[in-house]
Formats: sequence, structure tokens, C-alpha cells
Amino acid sequence: MKEYFDVLKTKIEEAEVVLVGFGEEFECTEYLVDNEKYNRVCNQLVEYELEALLPYVNHYFLKKDERIIKALSKLESILHGKNYFIVSTCMNGMIKYCNLSKDRIVEPCGTIFKLQCQDGCKEAIFDTPEEYFELINHCIENECDWEKMKEHECGVCGKEMVFNTLYAKHYLEAGYLPMWSDYTNWLQKTVNKKLCILELGVGLKYPSVIRFPFEKMGFYNKKAYFVRVHEKLSQLTPDLKEKGFPIAVNAVEFLTDI
Repeated sequence: MKEYFDVLKTKIEEAEVVLVGFGEEFECTEYLVDNEKYNRVCNQLVEYELEALLPYVNHYFLKKDERIIKALSKLESILHGKNYFIVSTCMNGMIKYCNLSKDRIVEPCGTIFKLQCQDGCKEAIFDTPEEYFELINHCIENECDWEKMKEHECGVCGKEMVFNTLYAKHYLEAGYLPMWSDYTNWLQKTVNKKLCILELGVGLKYPSVIRFPFEKMGFYNKKAYFVRVHEKLSQLTPDLKEKGFPIAVNAVEFLTDI
């Protein structure tokens, strides 16, 4: 894999702008399937109808995994000093565990760092308070008191507050739209520039968010170079085969093993 990484690093260094897709391989739930405590907690979420807390439960267990942190650190290092933007479909918030610029990351599927009303009333979205995380930590660590999570009520309608992610029954897109506007403005400035497009672990779960739009940009930008890293879905379209290369390996492992 080192030869692929060296080529990728060279292409990023040569590029004027870098567009990164951060996909579902970074959800890394396969790392947790043999964790008995994780499985018990997930069952409790179902029992108490608190499935919307799953992105944070994943976050809680994954932040202890050195592979994830190492992969994020490697991504940070190859983007250092570049003009980049990252589009992430991950909802576990792990991408925030590095020094990548927070104003260069957009999360269209939502984030654990914002809360919304369960019923989506009045487009009510708030930053997640630290005490909310602390309460979930308590519930996870002690495997109890889950009913307390339902006591956080919307100040508008009194309904339960949940994370502003696709796990919410009425997901409020307003949570990510300001950053999406910044992203589209950034994209407009990449026209006719030397662009490196890097997809990391992006499959077909949300193809209209990253995969299809990135392919379109790679095709129309004559100066674009396209690298797609995915264990099972690394294939490039015929239009892009002469403008990049696929890497058929899990994106986390690719960055971790270099």
C-alpha cells in the first residue's frame, strides 16, 4: 500500500485544492461487534426506544480505539497546509478528534454535537451541552438510568430532545446548511484549479451526498485527479479511469497501516 500512499501524497501536494469524502467505513461498527458491553448497551437503546443515541454510543466506544485516532492523524498530516474541504456522512463525531479545521468540515447526515426537538418543531437546534454527554456516559458505564435521557425536553414544545442526525424521526437539515453554504462557495472557487479528489471509505449508503457528486466534479474538472479508497467499492467509472486510481482496501486500515 505504501506505493499508493506515496502517489496520493504527491498528488495532494501538487494540487491547489483538495476535496475529501469521509464515508461509512469510518463508522467502524465492525470493530465493536465482539464487545459484549457495547452489545448490551445497544440492546438497552432498543428496549428504551433510544436508538437515536446510537451515534454517540459508537463514539464512546470508538474513541478508545487507537486505529481510528491514528487514521485521523494521518489524514490530518497529508492535508496539512492545503486548501481543503471535507464532506462527511459519519454521524459519530470522530472526525472532530484531530486538528482538522472545523470550518472546513460539513456533515450533511448530522452530528452528535447538536441537539434538536424529536418532532422537529420550529427548527429548534442547539449545541449539545456537556452535561448531556456526561449523562449518556453515566448510562453507558453503569448500564442503567436510560429513562433520564428522555427528561431533556424541547423548550418550545416539551418533547424529547435528540441528536441532530438522520437517526432523528424528523431530521432537521438546518443544522448543517450554514456549513453547506460555505462548502458550495468553496466549490465555486475550485473551477479550473488543480483539484485532488480523495474518497475515503465512501460506499453506496448515501451516494447522492458524496459518491455521485464527486464523480461528476472529477469528470468536469479537466485538472482533477481522483483517488477512491474502499474495501469493496473502490471501482472508478470509465470516465475517471484515466484521471486517478482505486485502492481496494478499508480506508481506516489504509491510513493506519502506512
